[in-house]
Amino acid sequence: MGQGGAQAIEDGATLKGCLLKFSNDVPAALQLYEKQRLPRASRLQGMSATNKTRFHMPDGPAQRERDAEMARGATDWSPAAIAWLFAHDAELIGVQ
Repeated sequence: MGQGGAQAIEDGATLKGCLLKFSNDVPAALQLYEKQRLPRASRLQGMSATNKTRFHMPDGPAQRERDAEMARGATDWSPAAIAWLFAHDAELIGVQ
């Protein structure tokens, strides 16, 4: 997904919010941080693993089928399908 740098920035923003919310309780802040970040980070990690195969296939029937699917915009990684990725606000603690 090419999201390594973006995820690091989101991590920092989320961690900041968690530490501000639990300024005197670092373990609680870290528990909230994990609760906030784990689902999103895991989802992106899974999508990246899938893309490793999807975007690096040799020319042939599977590649042509993938290209046709992309042209139709009917994929799980079309702009509409990944809008959640770019609409995320890492500073909204407890909302995600």
